[in-house]
Amino acid sequence: MLTIIIICVASGDYQMLVAGLDYSGDPQTGTRFLGVVIGTQDAVSSTLKSLGPGPTHMSQVSKKRRKEILSRLRFDGDTIIALCIRSDTDGIIEKVRKRKPKNRYQTRRIMSVHDQRLYRYIYDVAAPFFRQHRHDVHEVIFQCESDCLNFTKANGLLNEVVDGDAYKLADIVSWSNTRNMEPCGVSEADLRVVLEERLLKSFG
Repeated sequence: MLTIIIICVASGDYQMLVAGLDYSGDPQTGTRFLGVVIGTQDAVSSTLKSLGPGPTHMSQVSKKRRKEILSRLRFDGDTIIALCIRSDTDGIIEKVRKRKPKNRYQTRRIMSVHDQRLYRYIYDVAAPFFRQHRHDVHEVIFQCESDCLNFTKANGLLNEVVDGDAYKLADIVSWSNTRNMEPCGVSEADLRVVLEERLLKSFG
């Protein structure tokens, strides 16, 4: 299962947008979570600063610090929106592969199409935010680790492997959901059935 969380941070002034991506996974259930953060540099930086001094990488901080971070993190009001998307990525790929077991080389292609359809949903939700800031999504550089490069490549997004502020926020969001500690104000969308049906139709 894959959960994607989009956070859009808005600002009244025209500024270049930055974005962050981060995957986290639950080793017990196999569930994967992708945190996505999009916003102006000032808004992203101020959101991170509101979490207080100290490190924010959730897998490396103490329980006390995690509690502090989550208690301060807010996605309320008109300047921040958060979306959580679920997709059973590995399960979907396995079902599609079983339809044509002789063509297992298609796994990469199946994953690429999965990411493209997932991105289409994300873009449709975030489109009003991009219009508000007079930006095209392909002008935005997505800060991420190497495990997100396939997603950005499949959708023609600019990427930069960097530990920036937007990436740090994405890490908080993705990690928290692996522990059922969803940040305040996150809305959820479950795309497991939709994506499975579309991929089975495309490859079945």
